[in-house]
Amino acid sequence: MAEDFKDHQLAKWLNGELSEEELREHFTPEDLLKFRQILDEVDRWTPDLETEVFSPEVVTRQEKQGKVRRLWLPLSVAASILILLAAGILFINKSDQVRYATAAGETRDIALPDGRSTIILAANSSVSWTDKSWSAAQRQVNLKGKGFLQVEEGSPFIVNTSSGKVEVLGTSFEVHEFESGLQVNCYQGTVKATVTGQSPMMVNAGESYLYFEGQWEAKAEVSDAAPQWLNNESSFENAPLRQVIKTLESEYNLKTDAGTINLSRRFTGSFPNNNLDEALRLVFVPLSITYELKGDRLYLSE
Repeated sequence: MAEDFKDHQLAKWLNGELSEEELREHFTPEDLLKFRQILDEVDRWTPDLETEVFSPEVVTRQEKQGKVRRLWLPLSVAASILILLAAGILFINKSDQVRYATAAGETRDIALPDGRSTIILAANSSVSWTDKSWSAAQRQVNLKGKGFLQVEEGSPFIVNTSSGKVEVLGTSFEVHEFESGLQVNCYQGTVKATVTGQSPMMVNAGESYLYFEGQWEAKAEVSDAAPQWLNNESSFENAPLRQVIKTLESEYNLKTDAGTINLSRRFTGSFPNNNLDEALRLVFVPLSITYELKGDRLYLSE
């Protein structure tokens, strides 16, 4: 009877008839986090048409607006979630790694394991962590690409990238790692960016620092409250062309043949993330770079 009651409460939450606060009366915070992870995977799941493994007939998605995403699912899905939890199946791989990724032109809002911090992944990016990387003493994620993080105060929070790491206690900031570079924009609080072989860089609210081709560049100012790509626009201030092209590739699923173009050239400006022709014109015409698009291949020349 107790499990039937829990099934019923979970189904009401999935239907939007029960708040997360009310759900907490019956489930632990750890269970709630597992529910969100499972729902996120269900949201991305593509069924195998040949072999039916799990087939709820209707799954209607509503985008998350600031808080927890709500889905309408039948009671059988609620029961399935409880079965999965009991079996310890959390849609993670054998190394206990949890990973989320975005496709070209996609963004994704993800709740992190502390239940209070979030990351919004930019296009063609990924974030991952393991159970062991989250504890009362430290919180860690691995980021590839670009993400905007809002971190609640608590134990130290570390973002690991291929170029280095960014450490915070509680703040909102953006990290963009790309070939030969790492950019950190801080919107609230203070973060510490560390690149191997370099002294740590303290980045305060309203500041931006770019590490490119082996060195930290001079401080730049950040006047916005959050990254512009959250509003479907990519914006740059004295950015290396390599970083701009990487962003174009991520937003529009392109592959670039830059030929002999100097990718260290700088670009200041912005382009829309939903109009490829306009984006190409705004980036390359001011730089007097000739461009040609053939399918998903972009050819550049001077």
